[in-house]
Amino acid sequence: MKVIKKEENARLLENWFLCSLIVGSKKYDKDNQDKILGILEQYCQDNDIDYLETYALLREGENSWLSTVIEKANKQRISFKDVCNHISESEVYNDFQDASSFVHGQDAISKMQPFSFYASICDKFYTMMSYIFKAIKLYPITEEMAKEIDHLEVELAELMNKYKECLDEI
Repeated sequence: MKVIKKEENARLLENWFLCSLIVGSKKYDKDNQDKILGILEQYCQDNDIDYLETYALLREGENSWLSTVIEKANKQRISFKDVCNHISESEVYNDFQDASSFVHGQDAISKMQPFSFYASICDKFYTMMSYIFKAIKLYPITEEMAKEIDHLEVELAELMNKYKECLDEI
């Protein structure tokens, strides 16, 4: 959503939606895929969009809708890391790697660590709440709400610091 907000491009939002239809259709059987793609084709005709060009552009994967704003260079597809770099949010990718290590990690530590220790559970909670605050800030909010979120973020950071101090004493 931050890319769409940054680019301020209605066509990009439309490409995101159309790409979601194309990529999402792959999980259905052939008949339902054909129905979804038929709806997409009709939408393109109704809106004077080149269906074949759109389909070719957007069928390459879940991030292919970004190809008009992010250069693929010599890669086959646009990665989540490319997206994070585009919006200058490299810490988002680092948090994503940390959060998904449990799913993608093959060693015992990656599988057990996220839920075995209070510190790792607390870190996951902190990361989750931080992204909830970031997501809220993507939308227009009142100055009062922004101040409240800032206050909650400070309280969350203070809570984490207190928790880490308790761990250091143990």
